[in-house]
Amino acid sequence: MKLILPTSIEIWVKKKKKIWLWLNWYRNAFYIQANNVKKIYKEIINKQIPKDTELPSLVSLTFTYFNGTKRIADLDNWCSVACKFTQDALTELWYIKWDDYNYVKEVHFIYGGYSKNNWRIEVEIEDYELLSYTKWKEAQDVLYK
Repeated sequence: MKLILPTSIEIWVKKKKKIWLWLNWYRNAFYIQANNVKKIYKEIINKQIPKDTELPSLVSLTFTYFNGTKRIADLDNWCSVACKFTQDALTELWYIKWDDYNYVKEVHFIYGGYSKNNWRIEVEIEDYELLSYTKWKEAQDVLYK
């Protein structure tokens, strides 16, 4: 399953304010503002997942960051906040039981490239057990050819 998430969210604080969702903002954000942004993020995720969807009990998450400018960006700064908010949303919406290492087995951050004026983070949610078996099977095929 693929989700497309924004790298910024607009909220109202006396006037419309654009908040870039990266680690520097999250580290310095007032807790009420961070919580309000997290709620909006959860709504964005909830709208993209069909209601009858059942995610596997063990998941692998891949976050692909697409930069809207040609400036060099730090993947951790952008993807870490998306990772935290995504896992929290999936837990609160009961798509996964918990967001600890017993249920979220892998998390990957990948740079997707330059996408002019289309900043986004794409999240791929995959079945960890199936993915692990596929990797194991491919390794076996290579070893025993």
